[in-house]
Amino acid sequence: MKHQSSPGSFFEPLESRCLLTAAPFTVGGSPYVHAQDFRITTFATGLNFPNGMTKLPDGSILVVTSIPAPANQGGYFGPATGQLVRLVDNGSGTAIGTPQVLATGLPPFTTDVRVAGKWVIATSAGSASGANPTIRVFAMGAKSSSPLTLVSTLTFTFPQPWMHLTYALETRPTPHRKGSYDIFFNVGSQTDSVTTPPTSTIALISSDGAFTGTLRPDSIYKLTLSPGSRGKVVYSGLIQVAFGLRNAAGIAIQPGSGDLFFEDNGINGGPTGDANPQLSADTLNMIPFAQIGNGNPPDFGFAHSYIVESTGQRVGSGAVGPLAAFTPVNGSIAEGPQDIAHAPAAFPEPLNHGVFLGFYGQGNYTGDGLANTQNPVSYYDQYSGRHFDFISNDVAAIGHPVGWLSTADSLFFSDLAPDNTFTTAGAGVIYQIQAKPRVNSITGNVFLDYSGDGVRNGIEPGLAGETLYIDYNGSGTLDAGDPVATTDAKGNYKFSNLTLGDYRINVFVPPGHIATSPTFRFTAFASGTSAGLNFGLV
Repeated sequence: MKHQSSPGSFFEPLESRCLLTAAPFTVGGSPYVHAQDFRITTFATGLNFPNGMTKLPDGSILVVTSIPAPANQGGYFGPATGQLVRLVDNGSGTAIGTPQVLATGLPPFTTDVRVAGKWVIATSAGSASGANPTIRVFAMGAKSSSPLTLVSTLTFTFPQPWMHLTYALETRPTPHRKGSYDIFFNVGSQTDSVTTPPTSTIALISSDGAFTGTLRPDSIYKLTLSPGSRGKVVYSGLIQVAFGLRNAAGIAIQPGSGDLFFEDNGINGGPTGDANPQLSADTLNMIPFAQIGNGNPPDFGFAHSYIVESTGQRVGSGAVGPLAAFTPVNGSIAEGPQDIAHAPAAFPEPLNHGVFLGFYGQGNYTGDGLANTQNPVSYYDQYSGRHFDFISNDVAAIGHPVGWLSTADSLFFSDLAPDNTFTTAGAGVIYQIQAKPRVNSITGNVFLDYSGDGVRNGIEPGLAGETLYIDYNGSGTLDAGDPVATTDAKGNYKFSNLTLGDYRINVFVPPGHIATSPTFRFTAFASGTSAGLNFGLV
């Protein structure tokens, strides 16, 4: 629907736009999330179980993938072959060309990848078929498109049986040590619901034998990588930075602050370990920059102190409390966080100063993602302490949103297996959620309508101090996340920093006044259509 302009009311187009093709899904599930703020595209398809991602120096994207073993050997969960493939992003919302394999032959369950200077670092969780978990260090070539060269491997040796191994990876430049980089990784718990005895240690050995380390379970560790002679890697400074963690499978350093954010998987509970909801809530946690690796490592509670998922009550004491515990919200259950990413700076308020978490959800469903009732994408707002769904867990297109990458204006996430089938190659998908430019405004006037006809003429004055709001969900009431404007001395109002889209503007009618025009008006614009949004009161 298009509306013609009326005096004093117009939409200000600041740049041209074109209509976009239909999005593969929509964001929503909270009054703070508005679909018109984002362009959502299918960035890449036909991928083999895509997982973690990182950005290469030329802006292309490096993705962890896995070629599944034959079905009779377990497919993805068998002796799969890990690969690192490069996707070229030219800003169109869709990767161009064929994915380029930069490294192959990685162990099964390669889960995450990061760039650290001229190194590319990849974590593999190993498999029941006998492959030990590893962290592999590759040297980058002259160009981002050059094949990667393996220069070192760190191998973990876990006692058996062992439930949670190592999955997460993050890097940062080592403070005050030019050319060195810190890597952060997790060491999971031996069982589902019992603190692992600290005497059950894990060995970590470099492929050249020059470095050996001993790891305690239920932890996050930091290890420093420095350049050695003849292209070798020198390892030092192995430090436990946190413990009391069941399976911290997602870790991210916050840009700017340097704070260390990480999630932890809650205790499953129940006699078979699959109670629904699970016993303890998944959590988001943080260690401030100044405390990373300094002093005694903080205890985050597994398994003596936790938040009960079904009630939100704390059991036990003596542990650092989480930033957020993901208890059900309006009946929506979120379980199994796999990766986290900090909000892109260009995202709109309040989605630009927090953390996004993708939840794996259920592993035993049949069908598309709609059947996975525990796999939303959630957002934690650092300013308010709220968390809410960014993508609901009732989206058919999305099965397991497990790998995340944040850029200046976009979130990329990988869907490991949309239909929960783990023997079929080439079913994986990566999506891009890009913030649309917020450079448009809607303006109008609230006036004293002497004539009572709902149309402002030249002698009818504007009313100061009147309140209007954008009714995003059409509820007819002011809800959380609805922008508010107040008229100036001449009765003019303005809503700024908007994307092109459909809006409903509501005006509050103060006591003692009557509206001579509708108390709400719609405007729909896709290419700068003007809108008549004046409101008359008597």
